[in-house]
Amino acid sequence: MVKINRDYLDTYFSYGVDTKNRCIFLVGDISDESVGHVIKGAYLMEYEDSTKPIEFRIMSAGGDIYNAYGLHDVTRTLRSPIHTMGIGQIMSAAILLIACGEKGNRYAGENTTFMIHTPSWDKEYTNQYNHKIDVKESERLWKRWYDLMGKYTKQPSKFWQKICDKKVDYYFDADQALEWGLIDGIWYEKEG
Repeated sequence: MVKINRDYLDTYFSYGVDTKNRCIFLVGDISDESVGHVIKGAYLMEYEDSTKPIEFRIMSAGGDIYNAYGLHDVTRTLRSPIHTMGIGQIMSAAILLIACGEKGNRYAGENTTFMIHTPSWDKEYTNQYNHKIDVKESERLWKRWYDLMGKYTKQPSKFWQKICDKKVDYYFDADQALEWGLIDGIWYEKEG
């Protein structure tokens, strides 16, 4: 077992993990590296005390959907309640990570911008058969995304699919996110 000392904690904090305040920051792309740090930090805090909440503060333009699903699954299986806070931009795959927090404890700053869009991916195809397989996989992944958004918000999965089917980036603000049930509250300046 690793002995936890100040240097160890400073290293974790440099990766966006604040164990003292039970807060993890996911800032930037949703990637293997960023999600790996969040998961490791969450398990460390879970080990220290599984009865206290862990807060995820997220500011992301999105990223890899597989990594978003991995972090989603971790947040749903930890014993510690996961509180989420969106800051600045919550876009693409990051929207699911705000929505899957514990109901009643999902927030966004008053100037947070949200964006969802038609599913996309960057692939180089070696042949038409691989292309067909990737299209089928994309359809499976996004159907799951629509279903999860329907589960965590006040809107059904068809609502989320309809927005994505517009084939353009769809931007909305914290007030709209609150109305749709994506978040439970908006943080304003210096609230108590």
